[in-house]
Amino acid sequence: GALRASGQVHAPTLTDSRVTVTLGFGNSSVGYAVYAHENLLARHSVGEAKFLERPLLEAAQGMAARLAADIRKEIARVAR
Repeated sequence: GALRASGQVHAPTLTDSRVTVTLGFGNSSVGYAVYAHENLLARHSVGEAKFLERPLLEAAQGMAARLAADIRKEIARVAR
């Protein structure tokens, strides 16, 4: 519904040696996003608590290896 539709991902920013991506759910019309995310005891008819945190933690596993593989591919492509 409205909460799912409020998802946002902003363009990456680069500062020094860090790349940062800001993302999240909620806006002025969906003020309950933090409550829905953090309340582990709330009943969710669709989805679950930690709906943003869990996928991010799962994606973080193996991230360094995936990035290294992508960098190696790019280096090989440029070296041709």
